[in-house]
Amino acid sequence: MEELRKRGDGPAATLAERLWGARRRRFVGRESELELVRTALAASEPPFAVLFVHGPGGVGKSALLRAAADVAQELGVPAADVDLRAVEPSPAGFCRALGDRLGLAGEDVHAGRLGGGRRLIALDTYLRRLFAAAERDEAVALAFLHVSGMIAPSPSLLRPSVVRRVLAPARGEAAGAAPRGVARGRLAVAGTVTPLREAGPRDDAEAVVFVHGNPGSSADWEPLLARVGVHRRAVAWDAPGFGGAAAPRGFAHSVEGHAAFVGKALDALGVERAHLVLHDFGGPWGLHWAAAEPERLASVVLLGTGALPGYRWHALARLWRTRGAGEAFMATTTRAGFRALLRRGQRRPLPRPFVDRMYDDFDRGTRRAVLELYRSVDDVGAAGRELAARLRPLDRPALVLWGGRDPYIGAQHAEREREAFPRARVRVLPDSGHWPFVDAADDVALEIAAFLDAVHLAPVPPRPVAVEAVAAA
Repeated sequence: MEELRKRGDGPAATLAERLWGARRRRFVGRESELELVRTALAASEPPFAVLFVHGPGGVGKSALLRAAADVAQELGVPAADVDLRAVEPSPAGFCRALGDRLGLAGEDVHAGRLGGGRRLIALDTYLRRLFAAAERDEAVALAFLHVSGMIAPSPSLLRPSVVRRVLAPARGEAAGAAPRGVARGRLAVAGTVTPLREAGPRDDAEAVVFVHGNPGSSADWEPLLARVGVHRRAVAWDAPGFGGAAAPRGFAHSVEGHAAFVGKALDALGVERAHLVLHDFGGPWGLHWAAAEPERLASVVLLGTGALPGYRWHALARLWRTRGAGEAFMATTTRAGFRALLRRGQRRPLPRPFVDRMYDDFDRGTRRAVLELYRSVDDVGAAGRELAARLRPLDRPALVLWGGRDPYIGAQHAEREREAFPRARVRVLPDSGHWPFVDAADDVALEIAAFLDAVHLAPVPPRPVAVEAVAAA
């Protein structure tokens, strides 16, 4: 009788069994699919680990899965159903749901401890990367939605174009392990979460602060962070809209907007006194912040950048500032074109991984940010003269290193940085281009180390405190 009940052919003891038997009798067709399941479950070594059933709503997918579970039960193979519609979309969420169904802890499922010697074989590493990539990559997210919405079969997530994006480093993330002594993390500040790179003692209130330019990210600084961090705290992050940091809604891509972000990031990191190391647009960003909070500026290293009094935009910047032409340039920039552009002025070519990482970061959002940033400054030379006038009375120690072959900001501007920093040590590297810390890495690292060693590390000045006078009673 029990066997008859299992097959749905005999009298049912409960209403649920009667409904179950009626459902089985009404299920017709799909013989080939069920035979595939039966053959796989009866085999000593199953021919596959995952059978994906997909199709539009209403064609009987759920009924087929229930019939497949019945086949498994007939063969003595336990079957469990998990409704993924209510499951958190993550490997941990799936393991918890499956553990609840099997009466196991989620961590046991994740570790493959399913009892009876059976192990869960899952593409765990790939799944983790898939979920992470879907958070940041629109193409991966779309592929994932097509599968979860049953528009495309699950193998589509293993197409080479998807796998490359899933396994690629995140935007702003340098490929491979971080250099010894450099820690990679995240910093939540001012409405965004940005990649953070740190070295040295993390609780020091005085730090060497690296600010990248365009195009760039904190990954640019990892070799220097490792060397500087041996003796002092060193930090770097991705500016909003660059690298791996999305710009928060309403963020102003202007010198003032990015300068304000520098201050907020330093506040969040507990840095009271900063030795700035600046490159490209990071120069105006960092120096505008310094002019606004001069008591926190200890010293400055300028790498092909600065206040830039009297500077005129280079040809590419003028193109970006032209509406329509700038958008057309950005829309048609390819990896090959980007590589060619970065060969300008480079007697010693930049490393291919460095260039390709910058191109990977140079996505649609970053391209929009660049256009907005360059269009935010009408007279860059006049703005530079005003900034230099604000900085000159501070007379902070400064080191100016410039590539003699820089095609974007010519080496003649190196000496003019003394208008902002009268005591600056200036050195032009004749064979270097726009990225001297990359194409003359050892020279630059030695210069920075010697400069920081020579800078008098004054005590951290107290922050201004508002004092309220209280009248005596």
